Amino acid sequence: MPIDALESTRTHANLDKLSLRPADSLFHAMTVMKNAAANRVPPGVALVTTESGELVGVLTDSDIRNALLYGLSVGDSVDRFMTTDPITLPDTTPMEQVLEGIRSQLGARGRRNSIRYVVMVDARRRPVSLIDVDSLAHRVSLRWDSAAVIGLGYVGLTLAVTLAEAGYRVFG
Repeated sequence: MPIDALESTRTHANLDKLSLRPADSLFHAMTVMKNAAANRVPPGVALVTTESGELVGVLTDSDIRNALLYGLSVGDSVDRFMTTDPITLPDTTPMEQVLEGIRSQLGARGRRNSIRYVVMVDARRRPVSLIDVDSLAHRVSLRWDSAAVIGLGYVGLTLAVTLAEAGYRVFG
């Protein structure tokens, strides 16, 4: 699998648009998540960081729903319901080893459920990128790095270009 195809599962830009502080309200978190598409960041997740940018937690749309079901209000702070031990990996982790790192951390914590994103952090635990775990797993499960497209008409050419942009060698 070409590294470019794996790298396309990573979001680098605009992570500041996902940042919250522990004292921010659930309402503010909901607003950040609502604006995800406009800010070109992954939906349904927010990174809770300190003033210096250190990751202290992750809040998902599911966490917000659970908080409201447990009686918290939209004015309560995110630190009351955020995940304080999110799955993180050093940003130096090779893409080919990310899934194994996730499995290892989930197993060590006794968790069987999957996660949607893994946060890649620098040496000072500042978020550097987010990796879409489902997308990465799907791409790793594909065992080829090239594709042949027969018929380069409107549909075939579009398919060939899409595959090439995803990092595959395309023959047509």
